Amino acid sequence: MKADAGKRKIFDAVDLLTEDTSAQTTEVKVELRKHLSTLMQVESLLSYLTRVM
Repeated sequence: MKADAGKRKIFDAVDLLTEDTSAQTTEVKVELRKHLSTLMQVESLLSYLTRVM
């Protein structure tokens, strides 16, 4: 899906930045993914509200 291409690039960048497999890095990767997911949900909601109004 082209709409998700930008989001995929963000997750790929996070993967590259956190390539180390140590436990601490894995925790950081999980936290980054949680925050990115939340940001994408907010972005989606704002996009919807902009179209509706």
